[in-house]
Amino acid sequence: MRRPPAAVSLIFALIFLNAFTWLGLALLIASGRHPGIPSDVTVRAVMAILFTAAGAASLGLYALLRRRSALGYRAAVVFFALSVLV
Repeated sequence: MRRPPAAVSLIFALIFLNAFTWLGLALLIASGRHPGIPSDVTVRAVMAILFTAAGAASLGLYALLRRRSALGYRAAVVFFALSVLV
């Protein structure tokens, strides 16, 4: 089996990094260590849950794209397009 081009490997690495950035921010917000987030527990909990979901979705898309799934490709395009718009 051939190795993917360098650009594809770079994109996989960036998707993986993106997932752990979301998860890291979720941990910072949930623990209350992010200075820009209000101290209201409800706001922090909702943001931490949403960031965790985004990180999990990004990891799932990474796994699907590594398997060369057509569904993974379409889902990744939609997910990253929506994340840019939000």
